[in-house]
Amino acid sequence: MEVTRRFRNSLLFGFALTVLILTCLSRISAQQRPYTVEDLKKLAQGGLTEKRLLDLVKERGINFIVSPEIVEELRQSGVSESALRQIQEMKPVWHPRTFSGHTGSVRGVAFSPDGRWLASGSVDKTVKLWEVSSGRLLRTLEGHSFGVESVAFSPDGRLLASCGDRAPTIWDPQSGRLVRTLTRDSRFGRCVEIAFSPDGNLLAFGGREIIHIFEPHSGQLLRTLEGHTGYVEAVAFSPDGQLVASGSSEKTIKLWDPRSGQLLRTLEGHGRGVWSVAFSPDGKVLASCSYDATIKLWEVSSGRLVRTMAGHGGNVLQVAFSPDGKLLASVGYDGVLLWEPSTGQKLIFPFLRCEAWVWSVAVSPDGKLLAAGRGDNAVMLLRVEDATQVWRP
Repeated sequence: MEVTRRFRNSLLFGFALTVLILTCLSRISAQQRPYTVEDLKKLAQGGLTEKRLLDLVKERGINFIVSPEIVEELRQSGVSESALRQIQEMKPVWHPRTFSGHTGSVRGVAFSPDGRWLASGSVDKTVKLWEVSSGRLLRTLEGHSFGVESVAFSPDGRLLASCGDRAPTIWDPQSGRLVRTLTRDSRFGRCVEIAFSPDGNLLAFGGREIIHIFEPHSGQLLRTLEGHTGYVEAVAFSPDGQLVASGSSEKTIKLWDPRSGQLLRTLEGHGRGVWSVAFSPDGKVLASCSYDATIKLWEVSSGRLVRTMAGHGGNVLQVAFSPDGKLLASVGYDGVLLWEPSTGQKLIFPFLRCEAWVWSVAVSPDGKLLAAGRGDNAVMLLRVEDATQVWRP
């Protein structure tokens, strides 16, 4: 009986000690968390002296980019001018940042041309606009009757296109106003990928076996590209606007003249459906990814397969080049990877652990940030320079 009592007491003591340790660790973690914009506003409104405010900020750091808009917000909250000058000189403490607000998986992400905003589209039927520097939700665009699969800004940033319905939608991102819903033949199914031409005068999106080319400002259907025998999952314009690439569930990639509608070349080599295509910034290379767990690089001028890169453990869902073309981002069921297209070397984020599928990816216009839409309803923001660990195939 005495042995049983001692054993029970030792278990209770061990349990209490474990709870105490976890509580302490949680508090330490919270104390070390970098300050957000809202944290600083609350500190300033709490009547702290300038010295105490700066001591706290220097101890823990900040997790946002100090934009002019944020400076004005902090000023209005009572932060002194001398403190603002010091905060502006601070570099953010970066960890993978998460933007939360969607209630369904995030299937499409896109940076605005100036890099200030990030658009995300979700199966919850909404498009959300976020401020990149702070992670704040700016507005939610509603009106889709199906989940949103793709989002794209026009090159001048004045329009935002989204699709997922049978009728793609164009918005004014500044106001959130619905500009236009494009009308097309419902027989061709839902639109799952959308792209603007580099001059902003054409808008391409895929459907069942076809690609539609619209004039986005008038909403006029200009032409239909026919030739695929499966669902068109991917579309992209070349940097000079002279080509459209499309990828389909029937495992092929096709190159088209978007103005004449002529099919120029068919690329074959993937073992399963093609989910994404992307041109390099110089237009010489086309990247594609597939459910066959590979990424392929093609020479655009000849259609020659240059390289096959395998590193994901399963389906690869989207690819995106960095603005200088030196890196290629890819995402899939097992997370986010970066590649050096010239060598095929794979770069990973050593600290990153993804517990949900990553459906979409975009690289910021300055090449410093990478946004990824996740299956757990969140958008993740990574710093490209943190992908420092190289794995050689």
